[in-house]
Amino acid sequence: MSKVSKKMDEADIIVLLLSQDYLASTSCKDEMNYALNASQKKVVPIILKDCTWLDTDCKELFALPKDGLAINKWGNIEDAWQSVYQGMKNVVIGLRNSFDIRNDFLKELQKIEFATQGNKVANLDEIFVFPNLKLYKDGILKLRTLRAISFWK
Repeated sequence: MSKVSKKMDEADIIVLLLSQDYLASTSCKDEMNYALNASQKKVVPIILKDCTWLDTDCKELFALPKDGLAINKWGNIEDAWQSVYQGMKNVVIGLRNSFDIRNDFLKELQKIEFATQGNKVANLDEIFVFPNLKLYKDGILKLRTLRAISFWK
């Protein structure tokens, strides 16, 4: 595993800086495919220069700047980078406001068993409620239920 792959494994967000030179590079394409196949990762392509990025698997992703228009095609480069900033800010806020349970943790949860009042065996994943933490304008951190799993199936 390369250093780049290890860093991608550690990251929550992977940014791909796309240009035709990037897309022509075998090692860059390998890294892009690794990023796109990494589970539970947010991949954000930033289109630096006009290129054939729509012919790649990145076409399914939300690309920056706005509308996937290459930075070098904007009339004002500062406006393009402002669009990238706003888009990345929204990605970070979205990640901060979400709660995703990782697969390895879920597998461990599924191993835990409890006895109910009727001496039935119940797994923790049958009674666990996913919280979604949200920060409201008043600054108070509150819980909102994403999904509840019925205890009695």
